[in-house]
Amino acid sequence: MKKKLKYFGIIFLIASFCTVLLFIYKLDDVKIDKRIKAEVIQELKTKKYFSFSNFGKKQVSTDLSLVENDTDTVYWQCNIREWEKLKSIQEINFHIGDGYSGTNINIIRLSTKYKVFIKDYNDDHHVPQKKYCIENPNLILDKKNYIKGDSIYGKIDFTIKEEIDRENSVYHVRGHFKSKIN
Repeated sequence: MKKKLKYFGIIFLIASFCTVLLFIYKLDDVKIDKRIKAEVIQELKTKKYFSFSNFGKKQVSTDLSLVENDTDTVYWQCNIREWEKLKSIQEINFHIGDGYSGTNINIIRLSTKYKVFIKDYNDDHHVPQKKYCIENPNLILDKKNYIKGDSIYGKIDFTIKEEIDRENSVYHVRGHFKSKIN
């Protein structure tokens, strides 16, 4: 019995290790461009954040959009945080919502690799869940390493295929962002 349990434990550890390696292998590469900081500052300088309570007073952290936005109004917010336990992992979160429903685009960055996740939330549980497929992700940052408190400047560009009840939509997401790592 102990011998079988020992072999099971070894097989479980090997399978876990292989799963982690496969996950890391599937991550996309971050591109580094030191000139992106000036581009981000220039792009975000003229933008205004849309809010019913304080229109234009909140500092703009991103100009992310799912469709072409020719106006100076921004609807998304960007927050960046560093994980407490693993300091080499940062989470870049883009959020749009009205308090009852919304969308989060999360980018988990591990050194020079990253993965994009999308999640919707809605207070009405009868709304059908959306399924997302992310294609051609492209993340450009101003430098390779960051620590808590650093300013981060970047650009994101990817395509989303959205499926709701067997109906498909395609969105091209692009935008600049800046924030401090919390």
